[in-house]
Order: sequence, then C-alpha cells, then structure tokens
Amino acid sequence: MNTIELLSIIIASIATILGGVWFIVNQAFNFGKTTQRINQIDERTAHAKCDSHDDSIELLKKQLYEFKRDIQQSIDNLRNDFNDFKRETRENFKVVKEDISNLKVDVASLKKDVAILKVDVATLKVDVATLKVDVASLKKEVFSIKEFLSLKYEDALAFFLLKNSPLSLSEFGKFILQEIDGMELIQRNKDILFSAIDNNKPRTALDVESSALMACISFCDNEEFDKIKNFVYNSPEYDVKDKNGDNKKCNLRLADVCFILSIPLRDLYLSQHPEIIL
Repeated sequence: MNTIELLSIIIASIATILGGVWFIVNQAFNFGKTTQRINQIDERTAHAKCDSHDDSIELLKKQLYEFKRDIQQSIDNLRNDFNDFKRETRENFKVVKEDISNLKVDVASLKKDVAILKVDVATLKVDVATLKVDVASLKKEVFSIKEFLSLKYEDALAFFLLKNSPLSLSEFGKFILQEIDGMELIQRNKDILFSAIDNNKPRTALDVESSALMACISFCDNEEFDKIKNFVYNSPEYDVKDKNGDNKKCNLRLADVCFILSIPLRDLYLSQHPEIIL
C-alpha cells in the first residue's frame, strides 16, 4: 500500500465520521424542538384532562423514547466505526512502516549490488586488456608456426612427399605411415579430425590439404598421439634418398609425422565430401 492509497483511506474515514457527527447534531436539534413542543402541550393541557390529550401525550412519549433509542444506537455505531477506523489506521501505518523498512533494505542492497557491479566492470576491463595481449601473442605464435611449417615443408618434400598433382607420399613416407599405424589412428579418430577440418570451412581440395595438416598438428596433444611421440623419440637416424636420388640423413620429427598423416587424412575427407571442388 503506497502513501496516496493510505491518505485516501484516512480522508474517506474522516468524512464518514464528520457525517455521523452531523447526523447526531441534526437529530439533537430536532430533539430540542420536539421537547419544546411537548412542554408547550403540557402547559396547554396541564389543567385540561381528557382521553384524547392523554393518548397524544403517551404517543409523544413513545416517539421520544424511540427517538432517544435511535440516537443512542447512532452514537454506538459511530463509536464502533471510529474504533474500527483507529484500528485500521494503526494497521495501515504499521504496513507503511514495514514497507519503508523494506525499502531501506532494498536501497542498501541495491547500493551493494552497484558497488559489486563496478568491481566486475573494472575486472572485465582488466580481462579485456589481458585478452588483447593474449591475442597479440597468439598471432605471433601462429606466424611462427606458419614459418616453421614452411621450412618443414621443404624437408617433407625432400623425404616424405612427392610433388605430384596433388601431393602424395613417397615410399619412405608410406613406410613411416605403416610403422606408426597411421591409417588406424585416422580411422579411430576420424570424427575429431574431420570436425577440425570442418571448422575451417574448406571450399577447395587445397583448403582441405592445409586444414588436414593443421588438424593433425592440433591433435598432437591428444592421448592417442602418445604412442607416435614415443616412436619419434626412439626413432633412429634414417638413410634416405632425396628427390634427386642423393643419400641423405633424416632425423624424424613430430612435424614430419603430421605431414605424413595429413595426406591420407586429406584423401579420406575428400572421398566423403564430393561437393568440394577438386
């Protein structure tokens, strides 16, 4: 209940009380006039006894008694109404006090929430600033990875890949693929690897080839890759003929394995996505 509603109730109650008071005053005034008339009749009939006068006097007395009874009833009703008004007023004021107390609590809570929000906004600003630094650092790392892959690409062409159209595995590349059970690895984790390629939304076969390599690199952290890591760690120095037929020493690296795996992964993905332009 708000303040306006409370004031409306008080004003209506006061109007009711004043109306009752006016009724009592008006009735009292009429009672005075009636009493005066009775006195006048008494004076005129004091020495003139008759049955007609006696009946008139008895009727007036009866009316006077009923009038007094009505007045008393009105006073009692007015008193009861006034007591009800006082009780309702006290209850309404109590409700208003409770509402004001609750409002104070809500305002205090709101101030606290605003203070917390300010702290959160300040923290968010710090987080955004940190994120900008992280993104800048990530860009540098991506650039470094691209640079590293461009260097390893030449090594891959020398030992593991044949520069046909498209790229294909050399005999040594096929040997390493078999040694690491590469096709089995791809088949077991096809959904994860395909999802990584899908995220790049490839439109051409070359897009798929690049995405397949990045998918294999990102998969290196998976537990499935631990066996391959151990294989690379314990691999010997291989004697390999390069693309020119010269004997070369090859130390196998994890990036080399990713290049080798990316070729059959590319072919498998393209075989299941005929909509991609070849």
